[in-house]
Amino acid sequence: MAAPLAPVTDLAAFSQRDVDPATARVALDYASGAIRSYCGWSLSREIVTGKRLTGTGRRSLWLPTLYLVSVDAVSVDGVALTSLVDFDWTENGQLVAAYRWPRGARAVTVSFTHGYEPDDPRMDMVRGVTVAAAGRLIDNPMNYGNWSVGNESYGLRGNAADVSAVLSAAEKHQLDSLQLPVVV
Repeated sequence: MAAPLAPVTDLAAFSQRDVDPATARVALDYASGAIRSYCGWSLSREIVTGKRLTGTGRRSLWLPTLYLVSVDAVSVDGVALTSLVDFDWTENGQLVAAYRWPRGARAVTVSFTHGYEPDDPRMDMVRGVTVAAAGRLIDNPMNYGNWSVGNESYGLRGNAADVSAVLSAAEKHQLDSLQLPVVV
């Protein structure tokens, strides 16, 4: 499991109250998972070893990233390729073959480093979305839109989808620029 996109201390500072560390970690993990799922990639810096891709028969293959830092190894059916001779790559995650990647079930295996460093300004925005979503999970863990106790009732403002979702429509909008495009 990947580390949460924000630390427990950020959640406590954001909510301006003491938060049980175990509860905070669960909420941050859940919010981080929702963000990574929505964006389609990890966002934070990580080293990936042995990612298998299916060849397209075209010159380009796309890695699941918008910020590729390095390509450490590429092989086709276990045969190592040489960078700048057999392939090149771009920062936005594109692997470009000198000729064409094999088509179909033949295995293209890639090891690479990608994702933003913690001090990257894009990660500041991601941390903000993470703590906002995690804070809602702590305040309303069952995602109730409204509830009653005795003669008292309480309802949350916002549309029903935002009240019950981990990420609100506004938070998704903030993350849209970090979402992987659909490549066909």
